[in-house]
Amino acid sequence: MPPVSRKGIVEGALFFAVGMAGMAEALRLSRLPAGLQQTLAPGYYIAGLSALLLVIGLVHMALAGGSSAAQPGGVRPGRMLAMVAVLVAYVAAIPIVGYTAASLAFFIAAFRFFGVAAWSRSILLGLVYTAAFHVVFVVYCEVIFPRPMVTLF
Repeated sequence: MPPVSRKGIVEGALFFAVGMAGMAEALRLSRLPAGLQQTLAPGYYIAGLSALLLVIGLVHMALAGGSSAAQPGGVRPGRMLAMVAVLVAYVAAIPIVGYTAASLAFFIAAFRFFGVAAWSRSILLGLVYTAAFHVVFVVYCEVIFPRPMVTLF
């Protein structure tokens, strides 16, 4: 019997916990008065993404029994902390420069962190992902983001 990976169980449990928190938030938002729901425009994506996280967590925990030798080296703590710092900067930048500009900067930085070597390719991928996220969250799901405090005009 292969050894159980405690790291895999912890990771799966984190996915599961975040999924549960998301489901609780989706349930809470569904109970808001209709007028406020329209203002918040939460849509059903919170419940959908949370359910996906629940499933991913369960599958991850189920597969934790496999050997962890397939992942040589693992994640370097410095790189992980740098990516967390980029994510924190992204969240902090949204109210300052707006969702679209912050997302573009975030995706370009994320692609560089994840190994896209050419700046031109990182910028192109950043533009594509920013446009896709804008369509999904702003146009389709009607998520209301804060207006930027800084305008470029």
